[in-house]
Amino acid sequence: MIYNKIISALKKYNLPYREIVHKPMKTIADAIRILGINVGEGTKSIAVKSKSDFFVITVLDNERVDLKNFRNSIVLGKLSLINQQELKNIIGVDEGGLSPLGYQEPIKTYIANNVFNCNGLFINPGRNDRTIEISGSTLKILAEHFETNIFQN
Repeated sequence: MIYNKIISALKKYNLPYREIVHKPMKTIADAIRILGINVGEGTKSIAVKSKSDFFVITVLDNERVDLKNFRNSIVLGKLSLINQQELKNIIGVDEGGLSPLGYQEPIKTYIANNVFNCNGLFINPGRNDRTIEISGSTLKILAEHFETNIFQN
């Protein structure tokens, strides 16, 4: 489970974090409303697929993923959002539980480079009933641990 991998990595590297337990949430708008976080402090992840690959792409909550730029920067063909069944069966998470990192092949993960500049950041740890508060520098260590790709959005 992604959640266990992320918590284990945080503990392994003795990284500071705060875990928030809450009712299940499906969107970043829910997180902003329920947790009272400020716009720009959270991350949002989307799952897309190409003809042969699956990707989880993460940006700050107040940004949009530029799929055309993303597709061109990593030399891909057409990308499309995955459906809820693929989210559960292939990526292994429920709606609202998409984490920015921690997946294994065939899922490739990408985080926008500006996300790491945040002091306080709220990420989804792979469960829609949990949120982790960390710094951008802590996320950078986790990204390196999980061999996450970095891109310019």
